[in-house]
Amino acid sequence: MEAYWLRFIIVSCLSPVFLIIPAFMFKLATEPFSVLGYLLGTVLLIPWLLIPTLFIQNITNHSKTGKVLSLLYLSLMVLIFILWLIFI
Repeated sequence: MEAYWLRFIIVSCLSPVFLIIPAFMFKLATEPFSVLGYLLGTVLLIPWLLIPTLFIQNITNHSKTGKVLSLLYLSLMVLIFILWLIFI
């Protein structure tokens, strides 16, 4: 973990901020036939949820603690995404 601490801080702090981009895409797709907007929002959402989760598992060597921490972080990111959707 000592070799990755700066990268971990950067990824974990920027991820909630950049979740506003897919949330904004979901808000722009308000018409009934705007499947493309929802698809684009989902494609933009997946990397911001998946990369930090896998990064946490990688730096903890896929231990049980690392898996629990990554699931907690993933659930926190989903909560933040929902809050972005509500506040936009």
